Amino acid sequence: MAEPEKKQSFWSTMPGILTGVATVLTAVTGLWLAIAPHEHAGGGAEHASAAAPPVQSATPPASMAPSGSSAQTASRGSVVVTSRAGEVTRLSPRTFVHNFTDKSIELTSGQTIAFEKIKTIDFLAEHSDQDMVDVKVTLTDGRAVDGDLRRNYAFTGESDLGPFRIFVQDVKQIAFQGSLP
Repeated sequence: MAEPEKKQSFWSTMPGILTGVATVLTAVTGLWLAIAPHEHAGGGAEHASAAAPPVQSATPPASMAPSGSSAQTASRGSVVVTSRAGEVTRLSPRTFVHNFTDKSIELTSGQTIAFEKIKTIDFLAEHSDQDMVDVKVTLTDGRAVDGDLRRNYAFTGESDLGPFRIFVQDVKQIAFQGSLP
């Protein structure tokens, strides 16, 4: 006579064990992604070397000016990011960071420049074979610094619509407007 089959707990079966492991890995990965961009604080020298004379850079069109409640945000300062595709996004300067150097950029020459000293960053030629993008940094005092930034890093921040992220190789210009916190 056959014995009655015992009902086995889902968590003691192979699919149950794999589901549990996948759930734990997903939770740990989500936690790491949530805190990882804030771990990398930039450091180093904050003095920029003088290069070519100041360069006039393009500013967003007047039609992109903030209206209504976002006008108050603009008066406190804002970061305007223009993509290579021409899309313009206005971000809060409090939340705007580079995901490796935080509130600064680090040129491949080793020069680190704090956002508070930058008026605009123009992203020029991309060198995919060297993982670099040529940039021209115009400082608030009018000086210009030429250099390179590494590709595959991102700038992140908050717009009035929510979180924003753009990779270095996809940026055309970053303009810091008004007073930064």
